[in-house]
Amino acid sequence: MRFIDREEILQQEISGLRSAAAGIRRACDDLPDLDAAERRQLRNTVFTAWVRWRIPKAQQQVAMAASTLLAALSMMVAIGVACLAAAVDRGQIESYAVILFAALCWGVTINRWEIIRVNLSRSRRPTHRSLAGSFPAVVSFLLLLTSGVAGGLGIWLLTRLGAGQLLVASAGVLFALCVGLGTGLWMRLWIDAIHHRYKHVDRERPLDGALYILFMVSARSYALSSFWWHKDVLRSSRQHLTHLATDLRRASVVHRRTSVKEWAVRRQGRLDNAVLAELVERHSSELARVRTATEYRRLCDSLFSGVRSLAAEDLEELFAHQAAEPVVPRASRLLQRFLPAIVLVTASLLIPLLPGVAAQTGDGVRWLLLMTALLSLAPANDLMSGTVRAALDKSLFPSKP
Repeated sequence: MRFIDREEILQQEISGLRSAAAGIRRACDDLPDLDAAERRQLRNTVFTAWVRWRIPKAQQQVAMAASTLLAALSMMVAIGVACLAAAVDRGQIESYAVILFAALCWGVTINRWEIIRVNLSRSRRPTHRSLAGSFPAVVSFLLLLTSGVAGGLGIWLLTRLGAGQLLVASAGVLFALCVGLGTGLWMRLWIDAIHHRYKHVDRERPLDGALYILFMVSARSYALSSFWWHKDVLRSSRQHLTHLATDLRRASVVHRRTSVKEWAVRRQGRLDNAVLAELVERHSSELARVRTATEYRRLCDSLFSGVRSLAAEDLEELFAHQAAEPVVPRASRLLQRFLPAIVLVTASLLIPLLPGVAAQTGDGVRWLLLMTALLSLAPANDLMSGTVRAALDKSLFPSKP
């Protein structure tokens, strides 16, 4: 049996193309103020952009298998560290390892139960002729088997632990369950990393994905305009726009077209992507604050105007609607936010080591600077920060009689 069967992949690609074409056709029918020729041209443009932007089925299967293995290894490392921490000065590391592993398996099973059920139901009528196609069903079966065996053994080992060990093991079980319940997030992180590594998000025409996503969000927003107040309608549209803004910010096509020394060109490319991402994020925020049907319709029209501009490759029209204030990169915002705290923490570590500084004075300065760094991160007003610093100064450096 091959890892990937070409005929099976071809059938899946054809089925995906048909489904995408049908979905784009239905979505295009929901858009207003388009005649037959404009509707057909927009439909063809969006479908062509989707064909270029889509992830090939072979890459999807490989990414799913690789992300499953990488997520499992990373979660095992996490509970391994927790197991070593639990076994310090207590022994019984083998018992803790089995108990935490069982809790991890049960957390994964609970998180992926619906997917496990679907995979096992499909395995009854096998249609895959490749290892990659059969991989989900095999993993689901092994997970259920391992959860049952490890769960029974873990419960038996719990009954053999002392009172203090049982308390530590309970904390470890809770941690392992939380790690397992976050399996979807672990896999999504690895899948995004794999696709980004193989140029899915930032291919040579990075705006194809923006055109397709904006088109689908606009069409769905128009179709559900009668239920504009419903939270699920707004939340779904905002999630797609948030993902699009993230993709636009990390696009690195300009980096592959330039050398390292052309930092000015790269910086301008990042600013251009940040402008588009800011436009998308602004629409997402306005959707969350929408209050009337008129406002909702206005936002739908604004999203559709972006679709028209992208379809016509008129970026000047898009950039004309950018915010008046300049876009500040995220790295710069984070640096401005945490730079004072970093400087204070560094000073707290270095000042007590200077020659001539007494040990007691150095400890007092260290704690004062550390608390000041903590206050710089807290959203407290000046009066509160000044009061806390004054109290620390009096307690750490009392005046001599």
